[in-house]
Amino acid sequence: MLQFPIPPICKIMAESLLLPLVRGVAGKAADALVETVTRMCGLDDDRRTLERHLLAVECKLANAEE
Repeated sequence: MLQFPIPPICKIMAESLLLPLVRGVAGKAADALVETVTRMCGLDDDRRTLERHLLAVECKLANAEE
C-alpha cells in the first residue's frame, strides 16, 4: 500500500476545522445529558432557574464591561 506524507499545513488546517466541530458536538451531547439527568432526578426546574440566573449575571457583566 502506498502512503503519502501529509504536509504539516494540512494537519493544522484539518485540526482547525475539525476541533470546533468536535467541541460543538461534544457540548451539545453534554447539554442533553445534563438535561436528562436533572429531569430524572426531579431537578429540571432548579436547573432552568439556575440557567436564567446565569444568563442575567452574564448580561449584567457585559453591561458593566461597556
